Amino acid sequence: MKHIIYLFLLIGLVTSCTNDDYLTDGGIHNPNVNMTTYDFLKSNPLFDTLIMAIDLVPGLKDEINAAGTFYAPTNFSINIYIADELKAIRESGDSEGVYTFDSIPVSEFSSIRMYIFKETITRDSLNKEGQIYTSSHSTEFKLSKEPEDAYQGGDDLVEKPEYLYFINKRGDKFDTYEQTQAGGISEKEKDTRVLVQTSGIISTTGMIHVLQNTHKFLFHEVK
Repeated sequence: MKHIIYLFLLIGLVTSCTNDDYLTDGGIHNPNVNMTTYDFLKSNPLFDTLIMAIDLVPGLKDEINAAGTFYAPTNFSINIYIADELKAIRESGDSEGVYTFDSIPVSEFSSIRMYIFKETITRDSLNKEGQIYTSSHSTEFKLSKEPEDAYQGGDDLVEKPEYLYFINKRGDKFDTYEQTQAGGISEKEKDTRVLVQTSGIISTTGMIHVLQNTHKFLFHEVK
């Protein structure tokens, strides 16, 4: 009887881990998904609002499927955009004002192309200094893989964990890795660094990296 109970517990544990694999950077057991990049995003509730935005831009679905790499923002990112705009409306004195997904100008969604790259960008192709790539939005981003002291006693680790970053330039040039480690960069000049929460998902059409939920969609700033 004990063996039967243990078996059921083990099955439940394996099932729950399988459902959560995509949430953890560090690699899923099998990075290959047997569907296109667009279909993978559509199959996952974490991207259903993103899919709504993509579908509003003619041809964008095909561009994403033709991409070598897509850095995918989640629904949470879009919600931050909406929350910022709503806060601005309320602070302007309009206590009854509303701002929803439908309030976002459709023209804004064409900027989703900033997350599209023609190159296939893998973890192994990046380093801590980062490489500069130009997105389909004609915007330059620095993409890096950086070692982190993620655990106590990190200095004792022979090999530190490495995380991917999607970096948007502020100022005239990108911050160097050494500058980000040393600090002292003014807030006005400090690059916006977005952690990749899941990397290396391989669709039938390209590579997918998922951006951290705290990323603000399109690096939006309230005007």
